[in-house]
Amino acid sequence: PGGDLVVQRSARYVGYAHLNGAVFAAPDISHLAPGTPMSAMLAARRADSAYFKVNHSALTGVVHDRTDLMDFQDLQPGDVANCVVKAVSDCQQYVHLRREGHGS
Repeated sequence: PGGDLVVQRSARYVGYAHLNGAVFAAPDISHLAPGTPMSAMLAARRADSAYFKVNHSALTGVVHDRTDLMDFQDLQPGDVANCVVKAVSDCQQYVHLRREGHGS
């Protein structure tokens, strides 16, 4: 990639280092209850799901619900969205997300 593109991409990812700093002040995720606000960076999208980086090594953001997925269709990989926790998986490796201000 050209120099300008590298700078743009780099600037975009620098903010990721500070993403959810207050939410994940400690490694414990027991406080992640439904409705907890957090930011999430789109990492990958499939027809039936989307996966997000949330800046916590043991946790991946995920959206599987078809209605919730529609609220993320404007995002491109690398974009950050304001979300709320919908649920945390039993294995505590996935946080199910809903875009803030969307859905019920």
